[in-house]
Amino acid sequence: MVEGTGSAAIAQYKVLGGMILLSIVTSVMNRRLRLELEQILPTEDVNALLQTTDVIALLPESTQVQVRELFGRGYNLQMKIMIGCAAIQLPSTLLMWTKKPTMVEK
Repeated sequence: MVEGTGSAAIAQYKVLGGMILLSIVTSVMNRRLRLELEQILPTEDVNALLQTTDVIALLPESTQVQVRELFGRGYNLQMKIMIGCAAIQLPSTLLMWTKKPTMVEK
């Protein structure tokens, strides 16, 4: 019974950690995007763009390319952070692995 509770707690912490990490990564990307977008667009356009990417279609063609490149770099940054955090979790996952799982009698 205790082992089941421990496994469930670990699973719950992983989900919670993933949610926290996702919010951190989104915050980092939005901050970086805002700073870079404000160099090429007026503040009101940046605010509208961060609310919905449909605004990209309303921008001039050359600006659309720049904005799409910035969003692409932001997405790549998110993936790098997520991969790094997944790699950090690998040792703890390996420490939980056992050759012979513990069986509980009913």
